[in-house]
Amino acid sequence: MKWFQALELFLLPDGISAMRLSQVIRVTYKTAWLMLHKIRYTLGECDARELLSGEVKVNCDHYGVDQFRHQRLPHSFATAVVAGCTVTESGEPEQVKIHLVSQKRGDGVQANRHEITTFINRYVDAHSSVFQAFPLAFRLYLPLRRVVRTAWESLKSTYVALGIKYLQAYLNEFTVRRRLRQFQSGEMQQMLLELLHMCMEIPSISYHQLITQKKHPQLSTAA
Repeated sequence: MKWFQALELFLLPDGISAMRLSQVIRVTYKTAWLMLHKIRYTLGECDARELLSGEVKVNCDHYGVDQFRHQRLPHSFATAVVAGCTVTESGEPEQVKIHLVSQKRGDGVQANRHEITTFINRYVDAHSSVFQAFPLAFRLYLPLRRVVRTAWESLKSTYVALGIKYLQAYLNEFTVRRRLRQFQSGEMQQMLLELLHMCMEIPSISYHQLITQKKHPQLSTAA
């Protein structure tokens, strides 16, 4: 019963923190933290299996940049990311992936051409896609940039400050939940059924495996 409650609360528009979940379903903080990270692990594994296909846009961008902050002020904790998305007939981002280049943080630091190419090779179905990369700031695909900014606002509002260790898992949470809300028109029961299907499809992971697992290869170190 508590797992079903956790899954439903996880699907709230901005998610739920482990502290708040522990209070709502009356479990320890450690148990709530583990439940949420098991769900995030499942989403990450499912998301990795679904390649971007069709019309695809790819941006070199930053996570953690405040769009309302003066441009001349530093964003020392901004992290370089490569973001990609499929595009609807109306020109809006549909399925989105945001991946960290975790070794690169701070103003003026961005993914290089090799890292963008690695993202495309790993997450875009080259056989069924027509894609365009926007590696330069003045050529960014702006609708996708807005999704990256929305991800930061959403995650910040719920989790305040996130360390680099699990940040990719939280980005996966945002993008998959966004996709569920799109495809299921925000209907909670339909989203819950799809999330349950994902959880049944991916083998469970233990606490020890979770904290010691090797993260997905970084874009900067991949061959």
